[in-house]
Amino acid sequence: MVSAFSIGAMEAGHEVISINVAHKNIKGCMACEYCREKEKGICVQKDDMQAIYPEILLADMVVFASPIYYFTLSAQLQAVIHRTY
Repeated sequence: MVSAFSIGAMEAGHEVISINVAHKNIKGCMACEYCREKEKGICVQKDDMQAIYPEILLADMVVFASPIYYFTLSAQLQAVIHRTY
């Protein structure tokens, strides 16, 4: 599905960047509030999310795709979404 969406978007003239988070080192949100209280918008954790944050900020659209496990997204993708808090 990701491939089909990407091809369609590129054929329509859009730039597409696909990131497979299943193979990244991304920790879950610790709910420490560092990003809200100490350094606005900067997470205290330094992992592979550091390369993903700029891509999200520059994007006109973000599409999440995941297999469904226990009626929800994969843990890896959930971690990415939670880290955008």
